[in-house]
Amino acid sequence: MSDKFSQMHNDYLDPDRYNSGQDTEGQHGEVSIDLKWSLWTTDQGIWEEKAPEAIKMLHMMLNNTLVIHTAPRKEIRYGTVTITGTSECSDAKGALKATGRFVEYWDSVDDLMGALDMPETEYARESLAECLPFVDFDSPGVAREFTVEAESVAELLAKIDTEEDALIEDSAKQFSEVESLFKKAKPTPKKSTKRGSRERRR
Repeated sequence: MSDKFSQMHNDYLDPDRYNSGQDTEGQHGEVSIDLKWSLWTTDQGIWEEKAPEAIKMLHMMLNNTLVIHTAPRKEIRYGTVTITGTSECSDAKGALKATGRFVEYWDSVDDLMGALDMPETEYARESLAECLPFVDFDSPGVAREFTVEAESVAELLAKIDTEEDALIEDSAKQFSEVESLFKKAKPTPKKSTKRGSRERRR
């Protein structure tokens, strides 16, 4: 992970940036979480371990707003999810709405040139840059914005988890398209045949 992304990760998880979650009516809570390998999880036990105030507030929204910042330290993904409740929520009743933005960053343009075995020229760099999707900080990557609604905490967690799956799939698809484009652009050297070698010796 580059220094830039390491700093972004630290910023996302800095507890001094956020208020702690509250479980009373009309409160605004803001928390950060590091799930190590993923932005989201459906496992409420992990939420109770990593962010107990968040899962507690989710079960007693009462028109509250909860903002969750997530940044797994083993991935270059970041996300913010804002959850609002319209009534007291339990596994049997209530209504929850979440809006969010998940981002997966790629390597820098220069690093991608190396990964794609491209010549180190300005023309090659510009050609690659023109074909890349860019997100925050002028970095290559893919972002996904979403809005989901649910009648229970379990349903909400599952729907947001699906959004991360969609982000990963979209990112892989777009990277594959870029990779395929530049691989096709490279001339494939013709292999010499034994017959051709004999003909050249004549």
